Amino acid sequence: MATLSLSQLFINLMSDGSYVAAGHTNPKRSNELTGSTHTYGTGRRRGLSSLGDIGQVSFTLNLVSASDVTKLDGWRGQAVQMRNYVGERWVGIYWKLDNIVPQKGSPGFYMVDIMMDTITWPSSV
Repeated sequence: MATLSLSQLFINLMSDGSYVAAGHTNPKRSNELTGSTHTYGTGRRRGLSSLGDIGQVSFTLNLVSASDVTKLDGWRGQAVQMRNYVGERWVGIYWKLDNIVPQKGSPGFYMVDIMMDTITWPSSV
């Protein structure tokens, strides 16, 4: 049996499998449903929601090279897969890279914030 051990966050472009790997901090994840509560004439209240979760995943990538920042910038709006060091997997689309700042003490490397909207993607084994 093979065991996969990742020390970094891997971001794969789903269309061709190319990837960027970087250390990461500040992992955040949120899930929500779209819905509302309606009050009817007799005072009765009902909750209405639409099917499916709305999820977001965000990370701060560390020690990202300038060429990888350019690569990530080119992948905006396309389906990507993210996998972290504990084997969690998310598939989604991100629309912008935020807070691209030089990494202190490491010339030519950057810290990049990325927030991805998760999407439904079929998995096969």
